Amino acid sequence: MGLTGTLSGDIGQLTELEILDLSYNGLTGPLTPRIGDLRNLVNLW
Repeated sequence: MGLTGTLSGDIGQLTELEILDLSYNGLTGPLTPRIGDLRNLVNLW
């Protein structure tokens, strides 16, 4: 999708998210620790 910048900690509020594809974007920096709040996450690319 051409996203740029960093991944916000707000991503942790998407508790029903099952698939997160971060490929082909210009995101930089580390993944937020809030990624661990995504209890239904099955695939992370």
